[in-house]
Formats: sequence, C-alpha cells, structure tokens
Amino acid sequence: MSERAFEPGALYHVGVSGNLGQPLFENAPHHELYLRLYGRVSRKYDWTTLDWCLMWNHAHFLVRLDETGLSRGMQELNGMFARRLNAVRGLTGRGHAIRHRFFSSHVDSDAYLQKVCAYIPLNPCEAGLCATPEAWVWGGYRASLGLEFARPFHNVQALLELFGDTPAAGRHEYRELVHEGLAALGHGSTSNDRVGTAT
Repeated sequence: MSERAFEPGALYHVGVSGNLGQPLFENAPHHELYLRLYGRVSRKYDWTTLDWCLMWNHAHFLVRLDETGLSRGMQELNGMFARRLNAVRGLTGRGHAIRHRFFSSHVDSDAYLQKVCAYIPLNPCEAGLCATPEAWVWGGYRASLGLEFARPFHNVQALLELFGDTPAAGRHEYRELVHEGLAALGHGSTSNDRVGTAT
C-alpha cells in the first residue's frame, strides 16, 4: 500500500469498515482486541488520538499525525485484526474481514473540526444504538467528560485544549457542542429514533 499524502502535525478523521457491510465487531472481546491492537500501533507510529468510537461494522478516530504517516500503521493494524478475527471465526483464507481501504479526511478548518468532534461521539445515536453519547461505552466521549478513565491511547487533554484554556472550560464547551448536535438530530435527550445511516 502506498503512503497517502498527509501533513505532519495535522488532524485527520480516520475510519475503517467491515467488508461488504459485514459486522466488524460481533461482541465485546472483538472490540477489546481492536483497541489493544490500535493502542500498540498508535504508539509505534506516534499517533495522538483525540477521540474514538467503535460501532459494530465500523470505527472512527480523530488523530494528530507525527512524521510517520498513516497508511502503513492502518495497514498493520487492520491486517493484524483481520487475521486474528478470521482465525477465531474459522474463515482463514476466505476473504477480507475489513474493507481494503480505510477512510481518512484532513481536518483543515475550524468548521470541519467542530463537525468531526460532534460527529464521532454522536455516531451511536445516529445509528439508533443509544439515546445519548454518554450511554455508549465503546467510545472516548465518557472519558472526555471525566466519567471514566481514558484508554491508554486516548489523549483527552489534547482534545479539551481545542475547546478551552483549562480542562474544565474545554470539557464544558465540548459537551455543549456535542449536545447541540444531538438536539439537531432531533433526538433531544431521550429519543432512540434512527436519523441516518452511520458511516
């Protein structure tokens, strides 16, 4: 896989999906396996992960890249995960578990940054899996609000610094942004109506 062009130090919205719409994660151990592998790869390639969310057939990350880029690390991550998953499922040699090309988008404006920072934690709500982003355990939002400890790869401070001069101020502004997005979806604080297809 050739390395895609990227800007060192810039933020990227990164996503990966199951192949042909198939589930990428079937249970909690699958989620945990992917997170362990992601943590290992992100350390190796010096990615700063500001936010993340695992769904059932895809995943999202907000990452600040270092000099090492993205493609090689994502290839390594998804290759390791797919091989282990196929071995567990007894599907070794029967096709790809993960769509062969991951998604990446340069977060190159304040407007897009605001959109991505709301979109990632709201993804489970859009998919009708929970009423509020605080209820979804397979994402970074709860840790960003201080409701639980962050995963080792999740740099909450780097996220909150985008929204305020202090952690408390950043957390308040970030929570307001996400809940404004939730209201815009028409969910309010209790609705489970599906608004759109999570991507």
